[in-house]
Amino acid sequence: MSLRKIKKQKTAHEFMAAINRLVDRKPTCRELKKKLADGKPLKLNPTNVEKEAGRGYNSTKNHPSVLKEIERINALVSNTKEVSSQVLENLKAERKEKNKEIKKLKENIKNKNTELEKLKRVNLILHAHCRELTSALYNKIPQEEREGLFERSVTTKNESNIIPFKD
Repeated sequence: MSLRKIKKQKTAHEFMAAINRLVDRKPTCRELKKKLADGKPLKLNPTNVEKEAGRGYNSTKNHPSVLKEIERINALVSNTKEVSSQVLENLKAERKEKNKEIKKLKENIKNKNTELEKLKRVNLILHAHCRELTSALYNKIPQEEREGLFERSVTTKNESNIIPFKD
């Protein structure tokens, strides 16, 4: 996945978290907290979501899934004219399910990373063993044969039918 897609996905997650905070009526944005303290209603719209997420104006336009989620929640609210406790419970249940899925995925990633680290250690051990084995086998060859071995390999190379590269 490209870095751009990863950043876009991260921004979408921030927007979704901001939507959840606005639905729960627990904003972290100073301006929205003040509205809530003054008794004014918090509207769920792209501008408030952008403020709550700490993103720039009109930045939700590049995230159609976020806009659809805002529309979906607003449709639920407009159909009942009041946010009933049942709708909130359903939204919270959906969010809990999504959070469980996220936790499972994070745990899966953690397990995969652990397995990867284990395989890297095994790979290093195998390479070290291979070096030791090669050294041990080389040391089994008597010293006088070693010199002859290298000379034979050089002459064999020169006598082979390899055509050298010429310009």
